[in-house]
Amino acid sequence: INGGVGENFRLSTLEGILDPVREIVIPGDPDNSGIVIAITRDDDKRMPPSSTGAAKLPDDEIKIIIDWIKQGAPE
Repeated sequence: INGGVGENFRLSTLEGILDPVREIVIPGDPDNSGIVIAITRDDDKRMPPSSTGAAKLPDDEIKIIIDWIKQGAPE
């Protein structure tokens, strides 16, 4: 994924997800983790994007992600 300023990063690695500069996942802080913000939005910036025809993640899957982050995002 292009992370802006000409940098690419991977969301397929724990290191990429936990990069403190990007704040995709802030261990212990789901409310400020970018991934939680993105998957719980109701506007056109939600992930996955509604423009692709993808449905919003089910609430039970969102809860799993939030709980994992609350637990400190362990491996």
